[in-house]
Amino acid sequence: MPDYTARYGMEFNPFIKNSKDILLETAESSEVRTRLSYLRDTRGFGVLTGEPGRGKTTAARTWAASLNPSLFKVFYSSLSSLTVMDFYR
Repeated sequence: MPDYTARYGMEFNPFIKNSKDILLETAESSEVRTRLSYLRDTRGFGVLTGEPGRGKTTAARTWAASLNPSLFKVFYSSLSSLTVMDFYR
């Protein structure tokens, strides 16, 4: 198998799931950060949805890493069948 990373001067294979958490700066990623920050400021909670491979997990992890762990507890669930009662439990 050819080594495409060396051939194209890349430091890692960007096509391996979660090979590195990279957040591409786009208008959409800026909007996600703004909305997540709004939830932080209003002490709300939200649901981040989107098509597979759009960067939801990377965006959420990057944003969550910027929070003060003494002030915030981040909860992540990829369970799509989570009910309201499951959430509260």
